Amino acid sequence: MDKLRAMRLFVRVVEMGSFTQVADEYSLAKSLVSKEISRLESSLGARLLQRSTRRLNLTHVGEAYLQQCREILDKLDQAESLVQQSHTQPSGKLKVTASMTMG
Repeated sequence: MDKLRAMRLFVRVVEMGSFTQVADEYSLAKSLVSKEISRLESSLGARLLQRSTRRLNLTHVGEAYLQQCREILDKLDQAESLVQQSHTQPSGKLKVTASMTMG
């Protein structure tokens, strides 16, 4: 199980309130999203969501885990952004040598 992916899916499910909408957003099967969340819950040994046919509710543990997931994913996004910015901004000296006819 890719824990970061499962965390992202968990956060999106909570934000959107729907496994189906998250599955559509990520172009995944609804059952796959549900299984990822179930695997995440199994690996943690705790229920994060109370599911019914019409609603999703966070458990107390789920609320705390959601907050931590958001912080972790925000830090990860910031780190990736920092690295991407360092690749797009040239730095250092540029020395060009050309013949007199080019100049």
